Amino acid sequence: MRLLPACAVALCLACAPPPVVQTVKEIDFKAELARQGEWIIVAPYGRVWHPNVQFVGPDFVPYVTGGGWVHGAEGWVFASEWKAAPFVFHYGRWFVADDLGWLWWPDQTRGTAFVEWRSGDGYTGWSPLPPPVKSPRAQKPQWFFTKTRYLSGRDAADFQLKPEEVTRVYGITAPLPATGPDVKEVAALGGLDRDVELPVVAPPPEPPAPEPVKEEEPPPPPPKKKSKAKRRH
Repeated sequence: MRLLPACAVALCLACAPPPVVQTVKEIDFKAELARQGEWIIVAPYGRVWHPNVQFVGPDFVPYVTGGGWVHGAEGWVFASEWKAAPFVFHYGRWFVADDLGWLWWPDQTRGTAFVEWRSGDGYTGWSPLPPPVKSPRAQKPQWFFTKTRYLSGRDAADFQLKPEEVTRVYGITAPLPATGPDVKEVAALGGLDRDVELPVVAPPPEPPAPEPVKEEEPPPPPPKKKSKAKRRH
C-alpha cells in the first residue's frame, strides 16, 4: 500500500483508545462533507470520505496538515479553519488506501482527537488511529513527531521531523495516556505558544519617504504708485 510522503514510519501495532467526550446521535456527515470531497465504498470499511485535493492539498495528512494542536477545556484538539475540521478531527478514524491517500471512516462518537501519543526527551509524537475494523488493508501506525516546544505551532506540518529522524525519536519516547502530553510539561518547554512560527528572513526596510518639496513663495506685489494731488489756484 502506498504511503504518503510525510514524517511517518510503521512502528507499533497497539492503538490506545481515545478520550471520548460524548456521543452524538444522527449526525449526517454525508451531506456536510459532500462539497469538500467524495463518498466512496472501500471494503471492508464501507462508505468512507475521500477529501478533495483542492481543499486539503496533494500531501494531506490528518492531524498534521492545515492546523495545529491547542490545549483547551476538553484536552488536546487539532485546531483548523477547514470547514470539515469539526467532523473529521473529532469523529471517525483515518486510514490509508491504495492510490487514494488518506480516507476518513465516519463514526458518531465524539472525541478530542482520535490519535495515539508518545513523548520524551523534548519530543512529542502522535499517530492517527485507524478504524476498529479487521481488514487486510490494515497498516501499521504512522508516526509524526515534533519538538515539544513547537507543539502548538499554527501549522503542524511546518515543524515535523524528517523521516530519517522519526525512527530514532520513536525509540527515545514512551507511550502516553489517551489524553495526550501533560500540559504543565508542555508549558515548561514553551509548547503552549499558539503564535510560534518558523523563523523567516526579515524583509528589507522600506526606503525613507522623500521630504516634501517646499513650494516657493510668490514674490510680493510691487508697491502701488501714489497719485499726485492737483494744486488749486
